Amino acid sequence: MNKQQAAGAIEFTINVKEYITPKGPAMHFFAQADKEANQHPAAYRPGGWGK
Repeated sequence: MNKQQAAGAIEFTINVKEYITPKGPAMHFFAQADKEANQHPAAYRPGGWGK
């Protein structure tokens, strides 16, 4: 994924990891970006769980 900034395009890589546990897990996947975003007010590394 590319994020357009004033200095040019910044490439973000999104890593997806699969987690399977017995008896029907609520969330199967975890995704996280390789770089932090919004570095001026507070650094934040986008990520989250999903099915």
